[in-house]
Amino acid sequence: MHERIRQKFIESGETQDKLAKKMGVSRQAVSKWIEGLSKPKGENLDKLAKNLNTTAEWLLYGKGQESTPILMIDYPLLSWDELSVYCETDYKESNLENSGLYFTHKTYTDYSFALRVQNDSMSRMTSPSFTEGANVLFEYQVEAKPNDFVLVRQDDEYIFRQLVKDGSRWLLKPLNPTYPIEAMADDSKVVAVAREMQTVI
Repeated sequence: MHERIRQKFIESGETQDKLAKKMGVSRQAVSKWIEGLSKPKGENLDKLAKNLNTTAEWLLYGKGQESTPILMIDYPLLSWDELSVYCETDYKESNLENSGLYFTHKTYTDYSFALRVQNDSMSRMTSPSFTEGANVLFEYQVEAKPNDFVLVRQDDEYIFRQLVKDGSRWLLKPLNPTYPIEAMADDSKVVAVAREMQTVI
């Protein structure tokens, strides 16, 4: 069994830490499954199969379907000029001149969208980093939590920043320290929360 787990783990391109975090288990548990020192059971087996894009039956017995089909979902890749129309009106089933489409196998809220990072304010040497030119998928109209990366409408413009709680204040923090940290104004609004990024080659 562990040989099949190891095979699908390598194919997935995941790290043990990332896989453990997705499953809600320890990295040591994942390591033991890969090395054959223990076996995943019950809910953990089902989660492991799902995260490795296979089935529990195949991991257990090498039978059945090795890989599960991946449904690709597309979201509009908007230009920054289109944001006000898209986010502030009901005009979403749109005739907007979208710059393209963003494809992912994950499902997000209706009217989620992607944007291309337009400067280096959210990039840094360490991870996470949102490099200029990368496409970021934003989940629309969801509650933001402290330290989320968010798209905010402030002072009649849209900015991409990390949302930070400082006592009773909310701050909009760039990852690049050469950009200033701003206080979130009372009339500012979190429009969407960043969920994933794709680097454009």
